[in-house]
Amino acid sequence: MRLQIRPRHGPSCYTLSASDRNLDAMPLYRGTRYALLIAGAVISVLAWDEEEGDATPDLVVTFDATVEAGDVVRLQYDDEATFVAPTDTTEVLEAAEVAARQVAVALGELANGTYFARARIERGSAGRSSWSNIEVITIAA
Repeated sequence: MRLQIRPRHGPSCYTLSASDRNLDAMPLYRGTRYALLIAGAVISVLAWDEEEGDATPDLVVTFDATVEAGDVVRLQYDDEATFVAPTDTTEVLEAAEVAARQVAVALGELANGTYFARARIERGSAGRSSWSNIEVITIAA
């Protein structure tokens, strides 16, 4: 992956180019890497393992190579698709999970019904990625 940072419109504003994709108007203020994490960390897939009759679903979060050991996967699930009052589960990534570019996150036991889940990567004060796709989970145990 090729990364270029070029000055634009003064010393505290830059244009960031990653690969051949130009992320124009991406301000990076001196001393912060916040925008680099937001632009870089991507959860490409959130998938449910769909084990028949299992009231404790496992979700597999797959992410890209910008994720580092120590980053946190935040998984939210709710019985409302709008995530009005979600339950949060977090998982600190270890080196082996980063190398595999995926981690399995187990949820607690859920009552019968339909749930919606999403995930993102967080890196302390440096920022967070956008949310993943929303996975629909139906429990009928």
